[in-house]
Amino acid sequence: MKLSTIVLLLFLFFAFAFSGTPVMDGIFDGEAVWGSPAYVADGVAGWAGANAKKFYVTDDAHYIYFGAEVSAAQWMSWCFIVNTKTGGGDYDSWMRAIDYAHADLPDYAVRGTFGGYAECNYWDGSAWQGFVGLESTEFADTITVNDVVDGWVEIRIPKDSLGTPDKGDVEFYITGDHNEHGNFDACPDDDNATAWDMSGNHNILRNYRTDILMNTTPAAVEQKELAPQKFTLLGNFPNPFNPSTTIRFTLGQRSAVTLKIYSISGELLYRQQRRFDRAGEQQWHISAAALGKHVASGVLLYSLRSDDLGLQKSGKMILLK
Repeated sequence: MKLSTIVLLLFLFFAFAFSGTPVMDGIFDGEAVWGSPAYVADGVAGWAGANAKKFYVTDDAHYIYFGAEVSAAQWMSWCFIVNTKTGGGDYDSWMRAIDYAHADLPDYAVRGTFGGYAECNYWDGSAWQGFVGLESTEFADTITVNDVVDGWVEIRIPKDSLGTPDKGDVEFYITGDHNEHGNFDACPDDDNATAWDMSGNHNILRNYRTDILMNTTPAAVEQKELAPQKFTLLGNFPNPFNPSTTIRFTLGQRSAVTLKIYSISGELLYRQQRRFDRAGEQQWHISAAALGKHVASGVLLYSLRSDDLGLQKSGKMILLK
């Protein structure tokens, strides 16, 4: 093999090995892809053997990626709380026995359970919203047993869903599967649980890793300038509804859009994709009959995803029968 060929192969190897963005497969892609850790904790296990060792944040043109090295069990759950603007929520979005006392409270809770579920909650000014599960392609982890083992968890969120921030403050923590559970371990290090039931003595979290860059990819800025990627949910009317309602939203460009509707317990009731061939305000008419005869009155959750842009919005509707 010629020397020039060897040099070319080596160049290609290092170009691919030390570039790119994380793949959501539950395997740590290395610091060549993720960069240096945003924070490294003390390495001491907290309650129930959980250990939030370190976490990473990186981005590309469309997504912000969050990853963490952990020791955890499948029955536990995890959360990245993110502050990007003033205001925010002062309690755990899943009602665990955890309160927030950061100087600027979190605006988003990017969270899930080890072994198969994740969502992105957001503070609407008075309460947490956004309780719709993400597609399995958007997150992954290696915690597959109910004993504490070493592993990795990762998730990506469209930049638009977090307000396309230039930077933000982040804390990662591990908790349990019951509301009385507190903070098992956090990164940066913080107030850990001292009992299984912390409902009368909530853990207080207050430590961010501050000023993490979240919009470092030049292509994201160029793309925004050349073709605005606006995707806005305007809600549904009427709401409450029977027999039908219309979901209104805007698109910055033509796109395929997927609508999913869930019961409050998480059962998928409706899924359909449609293509919208123009930018601007759009309407999606949905009837109660399309959800199935067994659907009872009450709150329904829905998500709209612009498949071409990789952006997702979520909301609530109320069915009256």
